[in-house]
Amino acid sequence: MTARDDQATGLRRLFARGATPVGAIAGTDADAATVALARACADVGERVLILDRSRGAVAAHAGTRARHELWHVLEGDATAEMALLRIADDVTLLPAARGLDLLAAGRDDWRDGVAAALGRFAATFDTWIVHGLPPAATGCARPIFMVNPTRAGVTDAYARIKALAASQGRSRFGIVAARVAESRAGEAMFASLAATAKRFLGVELALCGQWPADGAALDRLRAALAVTDGDDHAAAA
Repeated sequence: MTARDDQATGLRRLFARGATPVGAIAGTDADAATVALARACADVGERVLILDRSRGAVAAHAGTRARHELWHVLEGDATAEMALLRIADDVTLLPAARGLDLLAAGRDDWRDGVAAALGRFAATFDTWIVHGLPPAATGCARPIFMVNPTRAGVTDAYARIKALAASQGRSRFGIVAARVAESRAGEAMFASLAATAKRFLGVELALCGQWPADGAALDRLRAALAVTDGDDHAAAA
């Protein structure tokens, strides 16, 4: 077995569950980070589906433009094949600015609805990454927030964490320090945010690294993205 095969097997073990494994990334530079992490997963043998909850940010970052999205598939106005965009080797984009909320409102597990909409294509993906906030409590154990360590950036991240904790009952989140000049600035920002979230929200935050990231840091972020329900083992420590 090659080193690449070993890495792929390890990543699949991190993601192993009964339903499709999902990571979620939101916040500063999330479009760039989502694409980079999807490519990092593809580099170790994963076939990745990006579900983009923005209005075309991921497609624009990848140098393309989407004509259809998940909503059109659900409404019968487009096929899954028409909505899916290949943006890199083993990385496919499904624009989903509206469709995910519709599915989350009508099912116990929104992933089942996505799989039904994708039909035969659903089985071609090993891993899903949501660009943006997850639509419901199911499907993502620990969303990752990219946080710019400015007052406005930290305030915005805290407000989003508070909203998800209240609406979805979430108690675990990952934090990535974005656009920091040195690691100490990111660590200081995280310490303050984590203490505040713990005290006032009862929420646990985990520092998952910094952005932009080199190859080693991408490996740690990929592992952090792979944390699953009941398996929050500080993958990026």
